[in-house]
Amino acid sequence: MGQVMFAYVVSDRLLPMTKEAINDLTGGKTMEETFFPAVLENWVYKGKYYGVPEDYNYEGFNFLAINLTLMNKHKHEVPKAWLDSGPSSYAEVLDFAKKITIKQGNRVQTPGLTSFNGWNSVKFWSLNFQQGFDYRDYEKMRVKYDTEAGRKALQTHYDGLFKAGVDSFELGVGINNFIKDANAFMGIGAPHWGPKLRMEQPAMEWVMVPFPPLLGDKPYFSAAPAWGYWASKSTKFPEAVFKWFAFAGEVENQREMAIAAGMVPPRKALVKDPKVVSEQPQAKFFGPAMKIIEYGKAVPWFGALTGAFEKLYDTECEAFFAGKVSLEQALKNAEANTNKAIADKMAALKL
Repeated sequence: MGQVMFAYVVSDRLLPMTKEAINDLTGGKTMEETFFPAVLENWVYKGKYYGVPEDYNYEGFNFLAINLTLMNKHKHEVPKAWLDSGPSSYAEVLDFAKKITIKQGNRVQTPGLTSFNGWNSVKFWSLNFQQGFDYRDYEKMRVKYDTEAGRKALQTHYDGLFKAGVDSFELGVGINNFIKDANAFMGIGAPHWGPKLRMEQPAMEWVMVPFPPLLGDKPYFSAAPAWGYWASKSTKFPEAVFKWFAFAGEVENQREMAIAAGMVPPRKALVKDPKVVSEQPQAKFFGPAMKIIEYGKAVPWFGALTGAFEKLYDTECEAFFAGKVSLEQALKNAEANTNKAIADKMAALKL
């Protein structure tokens, strides 16, 4: 995975791709012309590329999955505009969710909306991006959480998602509620849950559409580094390795991988590829969501060096939600703890 490999990259243990290897892989194009930016960000270091990504690994905050079978059972009509391009605003989603939530007394039986992506950090990072702010400081290898944008992101998360969920439709009851039990009308999640939905609930029909931004007008979202291939610098067969990269990463093989594994392809040309669209089992499920694929922003590779990048933020976020610390203190703590973990690891690597 892109993040994981950088502990080896910065230790000078991996084989960088040559210009000839990149030409073989891309057919004479640049890597930037061939792959989506969010995929590439964690495969390049100091201008050199270190392997071949095989998927686009969404983290999953900007996608709304709709259980059409459950909607039809309760005679709820999903707005046609949603199925074409997604809801126009979060307020629209929230209003619809409240109307369709089924309660018995004060107890929610069937939530109108839930979340099946558990990382609060993913929401926070996405809300920073939606304000046009980049919390990733690649030059200093640190994160910037305690900022005006960070405070607005966490407050928006609390007001719009956490508190709204507790007060109305129990947002955040979790993955089992939406997938295993299929007991929620809609859920905020990621395309890679498509295969899980099909396995757990094969008789049910689902669709995934773009989830509207909570801040700004661009649906930026946090994307995890892609899975893929890289090679040891000590290999005795570098030319053979690069030939394998070209073979594994060629259009035909990545097309078949996307179809067989239900992956979002990393190549720009394959997102609308007729064969992928028509033959991939979950293409109908996440097809509409592909309209915002260009807005992905990668989790920074140096964050993976901490070993607990998401958790270092989530611990403080949860403390704020529980009323144990102020919003400002939660962000200060998360930033300080994360940057210390990064610095400690970099020092251990003698960088």
